[in-house]
Amino acid sequence: MSASNFSTHKFGPSHRPPSSTQNSTPVSFSPLPSFVVMFPPEVWAQIFQHLDVPALKQVRQTCSYLKATVDENSCFMGQVRLKLPETTTLDRFFGVDVPARSVLLRSSRVEAVELWWPRVGRWLYDLQLERCRMSVSTLVGMLRATPQLKRLTLKTVEFSTGVVGEGFRLDKLEELVVDCPDESGVTLDLLPAFGSGCPRLKSFTYLYPKHPEVDQLKVVDFLKQVQGTIEEVKLFYSEFVMDAIAEMERMDNLKCVTFISNNPFFRTS
Repeated sequence: MSASNFSTHKFGPSHRPPSSTQNSTPVSFSPLPSFVVMFPPEVWAQIFQHLDVPALKQVRQTCSYLKATVDENSCFMGQVRLKLPETTTLDRFFGVDVPARSVLLRSSRVEAVELWWPRVGRWLYDLQLERCRMSVSTLVGMLRATPQLKRLTLKTVEFSTGVVGEGFRLDKLEELVVDCPDESGVTLDLLPAFGSGCPRLKSFTYLYPKHPEVDQLKVVDFLKQVQGTIEEVKLFYSEFVMDAIAEMERMDNLKCVTFISNNPFFRTS
């Protein structure tokens, strides 16, 4: 199955599969539970391996056994990107029951996640937040519930002021993208927590500083924290940062450094 065929498919709690879908494999059987459990999940996985997302949705609705078979199979759910409704307030009463490996939240206000987010977060490999509003403590709560997370993108996220507190641990995070030029500097204040809580970070991107002179100091401090594992860095242009990277003694794994010079927020002296 090709990931490109699934990346934009909405697989949400209120989206029902259409009665007929172009290029969709129909699933019309309703096996009895006693028949279903006769075969282990591995057998059903082989049977369903060529189904597309609409067909897999129908399989999930057949019975709890087949639902679990689909949900716990990374080959199936790894092709699904869950896009939550835009311009929505996500509070404690929000609910979603799709264990997608990739989730996109866009233009939403995230207020409370402790009741529903752990069911989503425990499966996640990739989390992308775009133009969302939330508190620092809410973000930290989300990250604490994503033990499998490998890629995190924060794009124009508006954070209310706050402190990280006890922090978080993301043992599998490999890529961090920060695209949040904010006046308060809250986003970069989170970097020390990522530096101490992400022991396998390989890629870091931060292109649009709001306060370049201050931001470059925070970025350098962060790179010092992760210099033992980092392989790729993509940053706004700064001679100070370039010199600092060159002087770091444990950049043994560094393979690529990209500096973007046409930065609208960077003011040369």
